[in-house]
Amino acid sequence: MYSCEGVVGIDNTPPELTAVSIMPSTSPVGAGGMIALSFSASEPLSSGTNVTVEGKQMQLACSTDRDCTGTFVVTPGMAAASPALFQISFSDVVGNPGVARSSTTDYTSVLIDTIPPAVSNVVLHADSDYLGVGATITMTFDISKPITSVSVLIQDEVISPMCTSSTCSATLTVTDISMNGPVVLSITDPVDLAGNTGVAVSQTTDPHNIQIDTGFPTIRSLSITTDGVLEGRAKTGDVITVTFTPSEPLSPGTTVQIAGEPAADVTCAAGGACTATHTVVDGDNQGEVAIEVQFSDLSGNEGSPVSDVTDG
Repeated sequence: MYSCEGVVGIDNTPPELTAVSIMPSTSPVGAGGMIALSFSASEPLSSGTNVTVEGKQMQLACSTDRDCTGTFVVTPGMAAASPALFQISFSDVVGNPGVARSSTTDYTSVLIDTIPPAVSNVVLHADSDYLGVGATITMTFDISKPITSVSVLIQDEVISPMCTSSTCSATLTVTDISMNGPVVLSITDPVDLAGNTGVAVSQTTDPHNIQIDTGFPTIRSLSITTDGVLEGRAKTGDVITVTFTPSEPLSPGTTVQIAGEPAADVTCAAGGACTATHTVVDGDNQGEVAIEVQFSDLSGNEGSPVSDVTDG
């Protein structure tokens, strides 16, 4: 019942919501994101209209006495149904209650997602534990959910990863300016579709021994000796030994030429000197014995061939 200038009217008709819409409906809403629920009524509503989303009170603002919008900022850790549940409880100005509404009229809905993406199973892939110029190293990792962006560094170089809905990979090609030493990495700011940011990762899931070396090896010392009776002289059957010390461990492909013939065996002590031997045969050239060491390090970097002894 209502009155106006001496006239009394009776109103027993409950109000209805003629239009209900919720936004945004194009993607999940994460922590800090805003949800807006707008609705229009068939008649003016009372000031007691109550709007909730997932049981949380929405801030209500009305442009007219029948057109209102409720807003809510999603909080971190908020659990929600999929899609988010809402309810509008209302009555008209004379107190007739309307039927509470929990669905939209335009089929819009909102997904709330406050769970950040997680990075796991971080693995480095390379053909060798020692990588030189031109070699490649690929890092793969799993992600718990689709992401829109992530930052990846390998050896402090920015790498653009390729991602599917559950895995990412990033590849670095070693250049002469790549940082030398054990491979270091970082995976930061993985952001999901709702804008949630995951925790950074800076280690592989399992330990690795991969390292980058773009420096060229050198021979620090080189000498030649023989087991012949007369020092500095060798005859058929005598053994000539070449000893050299590299600046770093060498690859198994190191070769030594002695008197124009490849040494039968080249051996290197761990982190120390290398030796190569040749047994003199009748067909060897007479005169001063020529030697040459051709070598590369474990990363494939080739040193300059060496043929001059360092001990005189």
